[in-house]
Formats: sequence, C-alpha cells, structure tokens
Amino acid sequence: MNTIHKILTYAFFSSIVLAPFAVSDAADNCVAASGDPIRLGAIFPREAFFTTENSEYFKGIDAMRQAVNACGGVVGRPIEWVYQPASNREDAEAAARTLINEDHVPLIVGSGLLAVNEGGRIAAEDLGAVYWEITEAVEPGGEWFFSIRPDNYQVGQATGHFVVDILGNALAKPELKTALIYENRPRGQTIAEGILDGLPTSPTLTYDYTDHLLDTGRLGVQLREEKIDVVILAAFEDDGDNLWYAAQQADANVGAWVHVGGEGYQRNICGRIGNADGMISADASGPVNAQIRETRLGDIYAQYRSTYLAENSQEPGELADLAASGVYMLLHYVLPAANGDYSAASIRNAARSLNNPASLGMMGEGINFKDSNGSNQSSSVLFQQAQSGAFCTLSPSDLATCAAAIQPFPTWRERALAEEKQTCNPQT
Repeated sequence: MNTIHKILTYAFFSSIVLAPFAVSDAADNCVAASGDPIRLGAIFPREAFFTTENSEYFKGIDAMRQAVNACGGVVGRPIEWVYQPASNREDAEAAARTLINEDHVPLIVGSGLLAVNEGGRIAAEDLGAVYWEITEAVEPGGEWFFSIRPDNYQVGQATGHFVVDILGNALAKPELKTALIYENRPRGQTIAEGILDGLPTSPTLTYDYTDHLLDTGRLGVQLREEKIDVVILAAFEDDGDNLWYAAQQADANVGAWVHVGGEGYQRNICGRIGNADGMISADASGPVNAQIRETRLGDIYAQYRSTYLAENSQEPGELADLAASGVYMLLHYVLPAANGDYSAASIRNAARSLNNPASLGMMGEGINFKDSNGSNQSSSVLFQQAQSGAFCTLSPSDLATCAAAIQPFPTWRERALAEEKQTCNPQT
C-alpha cells in the first residue's frame, strides 16, 4: 500500500467512524499550522477503529495531533500520520519495516498492545528509527526506543514510596507491616523489585506464585495472624479477586489494600467483588484534575477536548488521555528541540537532551531520558482510591480528583453491611 493510499485509507476510516460534528472555537488564540507536513508513522491494531477499548488510544492520539496542528503545529508545520495496522508481534515488525524503508518516516508512534510494541521496537532498533511508545508499560533498553510512561520498576518503586509516605501517615504507623504478593513472571518480578527498593524495610510477608494464585485460603489466614497493615498485590484479575474473597472469609482486616498496575482491573470490579471502597490502585492512567490540565496545556488542551468530543460524541476517557499525553509530550517538547532537523538521529538526540521537570503533561509527567535507555525518569504514577463506588485520584496531590482525603479501609463486617445498600456504579 503506497503512502497516498494509506493516507486516503485513514481519511476513509475517519469519515465512517468519527461523527461529522463541527469543532467549536475551543481555542480562540490558536493559529493553525500551514507549513509542509511532518510525516510520522503510527502503528495501532486495526481493531482500534472499531472496538471500544483499543479505539480510545488511536482516537486520543489523533485528537491531540489535530489540536497541536490547530495551535501552530511543530514550529508552524502540521503533523501527518502514515498509519499501518498491526495486532501481533510479526505484523507490527513488518509494518514498522514498511514505514521506515518505504515511507521513510523517522519516528513511529505506537502501540495499543504489548505485542505491537515488541514487534515495532525490533524493526526500529534494527533500522535506526525512533519508536515512541505511549500506551504499554515495557522494560527500558535500546538505542532508538523511548517510553514516556512509567515502566514496571518505576510503578513498583512509586508504590513503595506511596505506602511509606502516604499510607504510613494515614494509618499513623511509622513502621508498617506489609505483605507483598505478586506473580513470578517478568512483569510481576520487576514491579516487586521496584516495591522492595521503595520500602525502607523488607515486607513482613512476601509471596510469589506462578500462573495462578492457588493458596489464597492460607494466605488469608496469614494476613490475619501476622496482623498485616498493608496488602500490596501485583496480580491478574482472577488472582486478586480470589485473595480478596479469602481475606474476607478469614476476617483478615487490614489498614490498606493496594493493587499495582492495570486500569483493566477496575472494570466491573463492583460486579466481581462487591463493595470495593477503600481499595487503592497504582497505574499510569486515571482521572486527573481538568483545571490543572487547562493551566498546563492551555489552548491545546481545550482544542483536544473539543476535537475529541466533536468526532466521538463523548469526552475522552482515561485511555485516550494517556495516549494523547504521550503524543503531546512528543510534539510539544521533543520535536521542537530538534531545531528543524526531523531525521531519526536528530529526534533521538533531542529527546535525550531534555531535562524537564515533572508535571508538564496530561498525566503529570515530565521528560528526562538522562540514562539513555529509553526510560523516562520523570514519568508519573497515579494512585487512585475507590470512594463511594468510584475510583478517584489521590496522588500526586496537584492532580487529585477525590472530594475527600484518603479514606480508611473498612473492616469486612462494615463492608458487608454497606453492600446491603449498595448499587454498582456503571463505571466500576
């Protein structure tokens, strides 16, 4: 498929999927870019045009692209996507090679799936093009790979600090008894390493497992007998739910319950486990104070929301925001630092040259690739708590959306009584 065909294909999908509503004058101070387009690659699953979850990523990056273009582009030049679909590692690698060899793009934005990231990254490293990951938490490393969002170790380390600094004060216990439970695979191991480095002392209870968490009954009793203050869990949905039930059956009352990684764990949580109030979730995405975003991004944020709403008949969700934030950081900070040279080497050097503090992007992130390994040292981890049937953001405090401060974790008896009057919020 040649470049013109692909661009027309994107326009076709846009015309049938994105509702034809006029964009309001959300950013009166913006002047649209009018120079020659800067062509960048984009690899996302083909299903992104048609499914609810994955489509949020692509819609988010394109709404942000349009917003930046409407507000001056990159030093006056608009951004244009050259899109290639991919839903697995092999297709993603082939797509990236086509984009680099045939379309001559210096940079590829992805990905929507870990498999897409892995395939696209292989080709980019092999052929010397920048791969800019915006949705997946992956391990650092590589000459041409950059990930603006936190990697698994960073999420774990931030969780350890949160437990000590925030939960320690909230529970009024300078020395907390913690239980760390995680799946013994690369993701879980890396998160656990970060948690252990973030805690001042070793957990009272450390338990790792392979494939399935089967020993939940004994673990529930152990949580009770060890008088654990904070449960820290890095596990899949079923394993987390099973431990929750086991702790409930054992009447193992704890001071806090922290689930690490994965917006997906929150979906239908009320239907799965009932009243989840008090649970804390650590992740790269989540609700963020809109006024803070308006202050930091200004007209671009207003234009982004207006564009997304006009094309999709709804406000952007958390996944769209996560993807859009990664594109914003690329277009607003990295590409301008290339000083008009948009070759792959120049963009790579521009990304490495930046040392901007946190709280620049939509998720509170900054840019700092000082270690030259593609891992953003100024990434941001959001800590949310279920309060009154819905998750809200507690930390970082300047991004918080919770109406109340951190809430205590109810006893299992209190939770059972509350469930009798509870109606599940559709979002949980």
